[in-house]
Amino acid sequence: MNFYLSAIDDLIRGKEDRPSIGMIICKDRNTVIVEYALRDTSKPMGVAQYRLAKALPKSLAKELPTRDDFAKDFPRFSLLALRLQIEKALYFLAESLGLAPANRGIANLIALLQLHNGLPEGTERVEQVLDILNSAAYLGGIRQDRAQEALRIGSEVLQKLNKHQ
Repeated sequence: MNFYLSAIDDLIRGKEDRPSIGMIICKDRNTVIVEYALRDTSKPMGVAQYRLAKALPKSLAKELPTRDDFAKDFPRFSLLALRLQIEKALYFLAESLGLAPANRGIANLIALLQLHNGLPEGTERVEQVLDILNSAAYLGGIRQDRAQEALRIGSEVLQKLNKHQ
């Protein structure tokens, strides 16, 4: 859990975001596993030797799951990450246009940008994609074909939003 939280904090979480939290969601409740998994997480641990690097070594990067791996194993994770990235891009776009969003909610950001003709060309489908992303985030059950379509279109929209920041 700590490994994944650290990776999320390093690779996804922005400076303005609050610290990440971890949740263990199990099909069946097994108190013994949960107890051992979480007991004494404050125990001191050490590494005999380490070296700081700005990027992961290629040999280590090959061992870590990629975004595609997460998409296969955790489709909702990819959809949630994309939703957060789109919301962040919309916020920064609004700021770059001198708009001060009163509420950072994604629907409010879209409405504000539409009102001021601030959405870049090619992002018209952002609301359609967000409908699917929100369904995944809040309802959970989403068909695989809709999830793949949302990931494809959402990634295109995100690229266009990031180009205009």
